[in-house]
Amino acid sequence: MQLLNRAQLAEAIGRDPSYVSAMRKAGLQFTCGKITLRAALAWMAAHPDFTTRDAYPRTLTQMAGRGRSRQRKSVSGTRHSVPA
Repeated sequence: MQLLNRAQLAEAIGRDPSYVSAMRKAGLQFTCGKITLRAALAWMAAHPDFTTRDAYPRTLTQMAGRGRSRQRKSVSGTRHSVPA
């Protein structure tokens, strides 16, 4: 039984390391930063509908598309705020 770190586990399951980090935040238990592939697959089987949004939900501001406004230079040379 081989112990894998986050990057190794991501490669083994064919996902990005950020997905494994989201799994960890959602409750996947690592011991000293390591986990077996069997334990990770068992967790995935127990959480078949898991998405990264379960661990990192979007805020209402992000969903509405009202992030930070950016400055746009007008023809006259003054700056005006416009929605991003």
